Amino acid sequence: MKKDNIQLIGLFLLFSFSNSTGLTQLKNHSFSFFYHENDTKTPHSSIKPYLESYQFNVDTTEVERDKKWKKKLLDESLLYINEHQIRLTTDPLFNFTLGPQNAVKDFFYSSNVRGFRITGDVTSKLSFETRFYENQFFYPDYLAQKAIQRAEEENSIDAVAFGLGRAKKFKDYGVDAGLGNGYISFSPVRNVNFQLGHGRHFFGNGYRSLVLSDYSPDYPYLSGQYYLIENKLLYKHVQARLYNLNRIPISTTPESMLIPKSFSFNQLSLQATPELSFSIFEGATFKTYSLDSGTVRPHYSFYIPIMGTNLLAIDSINSNTLIFGFNTSYSFKDRIKLYNQFVIRDEQRIGAQIGMRWNFSVDRKQSNSFINLEFNYSPTALYSVDSINKYQQFSHLSHELAHPLGSGFNEWLIKGQINYKRFFCRFSDNIVKIDQPGNNQHFANQVFTPVDLISTIDETSRLIFLNNSIGVLINTSTKMEFSIGHLSRAVDGNWDNYILFSWRTYLKNDYFDQ
Repeated sequence: MKKDNIQLIGLFLLFSFSNSTGLTQLKNHSFSFFYHENDTKTPHSSIKPYLESYQFNVDTTEVERDKKWKKKLLDESLLYINEHQIRLTTDPLFNFTLGPQNAVKDFFYSSNVRGFRITGDVTSKLSFETRFYENQFFYPDYLAQKAIQRAEEENSIDAVAFGLGRAKKFKDYGVDAGLGNGYISFSPVRNVNFQLGHGRHFFGNGYRSLVLSDYSPDYPYLSGQYYLIENKLLYKHVQARLYNLNRIPISTTPESMLIPKSFSFNQLSLQATPELSFSIFEGATFKTYSLDSGTVRPHYSFYIPIMGTNLLAIDSINSNTLIFGFNTSYSFKDRIKLYNQFVIRDEQRIGAQIGMRWNFSVDRKQSNSFINLEFNYSPTALYSVDSINKYQQFSHLSHELAHPLGSGFNEWLIKGQINYKRFFCRFSDNIVKIDQPGNNQHFANQVFTPVDLISTIDETSRLIFLNNSIGVLINTSTKMEFSIGHLSRAVDGNWDNYILFSWRTYLKNDYFDQ
């Protein structure tokens, strides 16, 4: 580890031993789109993950039930300790999903995910969380094909596991991948928070983000978050390390390091009123590897956590992936939120999003239901870089950092969940018109094709994705649920259909709607 990184980590940990009183939660709220209950009320809602106590208050009042086993099953973590200035939880995490049998090959479409989560709050200044997942998937056909295509350029990598990273083959037709993440969250003084971790971020108010999404795998990061002017302003900066799905060619071993890149982004949010919010995003990927010199230091502006400094590196040598994002949102009576987003690469490449979320209740406010309508537009080659900067793609481990469909599309979607007590009806439907590139490129992967190699596009494909289910929420702490539903997908009228039975803890999004 380099000397400057060691100094940063040492300074971060030194503060954690400061004296403190009380017990405050400083953990990140989980990425789970269908369980953001207070989304229309959350301040600075375009900057995610939400930080507990500052953006999202979690009710820690113990639920009263006549039987202890009911309380443990329905509302508590498996292990829950709350004494003096320490709060600890431990939970199993899983996703057991079973679909139909493949018509030709001998396997069932399924997910077999097992893992655990440990969280802690230590005094009022320090919180932490760690998770681990072991995953085996037999993907639906459209995902299985894409998973292999994404790894074709690197012979030592079998496939990609979506949202997880590189994967190896499991049996004959499945993929196997592990996922570990975690962070330390520390507030030395009120309204200031630092985090050192391995995780992901999101910018925007919608289901999709055209700027930065939690779709891509976790990455190591160091962040600072500052609340100013009575919490009306929130400024957050993140320095991260990303990787291409290509190994450094200097080594002859199959496990040589993946080619790295550095990623820096800054976010500023103004909560002008409780209803009206504006926010700005600036992000850039930096060259951290050269074919001639191997790994190199990124441009010095990567280390400066001030918005605007990434412009210093905008040239063909250091960085060619500079992204700007703008968000606006307005809430009506805590029920309806209107929002939009713009992403800008240059004057000819501008993407846009507009959406509405309506929160309501059908059971006398015992639970929250919602409907989300959204439109997303991305022009051709919005995120593409030239051939010289191919290792500064706006991607991580062969995943798009923003929208899973890459660029060159118009997307209409409706998402929602109607809750009655613990029962729910969930719908997740998309209709997309996608550019069809020439030169035999796989459609919707323009993030990975150099801009100088993208042909003129005069054909489009129509994608329809339907994923609807009914189910019951079992445990409110882990979002453990059981559901039965269907997944139907068509490209230009060719349909695939799957019936799925699922028992899972819903603490992260999958984004299989691609």
